[in-house]
Amino acid sequence: MINPSNQKTTYKILFVVFGIAGVVWILYGVFTPRFLLYPFIGLLNLGIAAYCRLMSK
Repeated sequence: MINPSNQKTTYKILFVVFGIAGVVWILYGVFTPRFLLYPFIGLLNLGIAAYCRLMSK
C-alpha cells in the first residue's frame, strides 16, 4: 500500500509533468499546423494534469 503523503506528492509531480507536456504539445501544434492531432494531445495532457491536481488535494 502507498503512503498517502507519498501518493499526494506523486500526484503533484505528475501534475507538473503533464501540465508542461500539455503546453509543449499545444505550442508545437500551433507552430506546426500540418498535423492537427498535436493540440488535442496537449489538451488531453492538460486534462490529466487537472485530474492529478484534483487528486493531490
